[in-house]
Formats: sequence, C-alpha cells, structure tokens
Amino acid sequence: MLQQKYDIAVTNPPYMGSSGFNSTLSTFAKKNYKNSKSDLFAMFIERWNHALNFDGYNSMVTMQSWMFLSSYESMRKNIISKLTITNLMHMENMVMGIAFGTAVTIFKKNYLKGFKGTYHQIKFKDISQKDSPKSLPITGNRFNQISQDEFTKIPGQPISYWVSENLIHDFVIGKRMDEVVTPKVGLQTGDNNYFLREWWEVEHDKIKFDAKSIPDAVESGKKWFPYNKGGSFRRWYGNYDYVVNWENDGQEIRNFVD
Repeated sequence: MLQQKYDIAVTNPPYMGSSGFNSTLSTFAKKNYKNSKSDLFAMFIERWNHALNFDGYNSMVTMQSWMFLSSYESMRKNIISKLTITNLMHMENMVMGIAFGTAVTIFKKNYLKGFKGTYHQIKFKDISQKDSPKSLPITGNRFNQISQDEFTKIPGQPISYWVSENLIHDFVIGKRMDEVVTPKVGLQTGDNNYFLREWWEVEHDKIKFDAKSIPDAVESGKKWFPYNKGGSFRRWYGNYDYVVNWENDGQEIRNFVD
C-alpha cells in the first residue's frame, strides 16, 4: 500500500516533536526527511505528497507550525516551488477540540503558477455545537485568495496569507534591517529587583533626568538615570516610571554575577 500512487490522501497524521523520537526514528528522520524532521506530522505531509499521482490531492489536519517556523523553511520552499496549496483553513486553539493551533491544508501535486489559493481563519467562537463553522468565510476573520508565489517575496517564505499587497511590495523594494543597522540588545541588568527603582522611590537629587550622553552621565556623579522598561498601554504618555542604577558608568551592573 505504501508503494502505490494515489489520487487522494486524507488524514490527521500523528504529532510528535523530534525530542520524543527514539534513536531509530531520529536516524531515519534525519536521513530521509531532512526538510521535515522536526516533527512526525511534517514528515507525513512530505510522505503523502510524494505518494500522489501527478494530479492528485493531499488533505491533512496538522499543527500550524510548518507555516511559520524557521525549522520548516526548507519544507515550505519545496512545497511552494513544486506543489500548489489550493485551500487552507487556519484554526485557533480548541477548534475541533484540539488544544493548539492547527491547519487543514489541501495540497495539489503539481505546481500551478499564479493560482490563487483560498485561505481563511476559524476561531473557537465561530464553531457551532457540531464542531463545524457556522458560515464560510467568517466575517471579520482573516480571509484571502492569494497566489503562493507572493510568499516567496517574504524572507523565510512563511504562509502569511493575510499580508497586504503594500506589505509584500515593501519586502520587494525595501532593505532588510540587518542590511542597514547592526541589531543590539538593550540594557540587561541581570536583576531588575536590585538595580531598578521607580523614580519616586529614591532621593531626587541622586537622579540625573537629562543626561545627554554617557560622559555627561558619568560627570554628573549621579546614581540613578531614566530607564525605558516598557509596560502597559498608555494613550497620552509613555511608561517613564523607572530609573536604573548607572553610577560610575554602570560599574555595579557591569560587574554583577548572578
């Protein structure tokens, strides 16, 4: 049965991350399913796409992770370049009683350039007592008919079916951030409870609110400096509550060992 070719494959394959594989299965996956070895469900997608006749269809209920995660990038690129996604129903947690996001995807064995697949989102609130959508498409949910060729214009080729033409255009003509600047992590104290205070908790004359540079901060001799930590939404004013101990150019933070 596994050697035959089929016109239609329909299944809800098993899910198991590679961390749960025994040594035999792990070796088999790495050897035979290099693009999908991270999880059994992804290996099943590849296996049954391969088992189709030239014009066949494969419909599977799987985890949604293959649509976005970098570990499935090669798998997505292979699907987008060689197969056609004709339909995809993207479901949130608890739809059909499944406790995580899933995707019902129909793959067509051959690649149809420019074909616009139909993609729609289903939320738990959209489901009737019979575990089926009350209507399709759901008003207000993500819905689009888009060619998968558009996904190739986005780094990593995620199945981001809801993206607008303007956003895709930005990826085509724009520059990636790492081509313009070098990303850096912000200040990490190692112990916020020790190094941070809300500004009204410390002596006011030990705070330098208007330091314009690191040398300016050091020369001030102050201990506490404004620290943009973030926080809850505020419509008219930011979360400027915290100060950080940056005395002597952050000497204590720089030498802190947890």
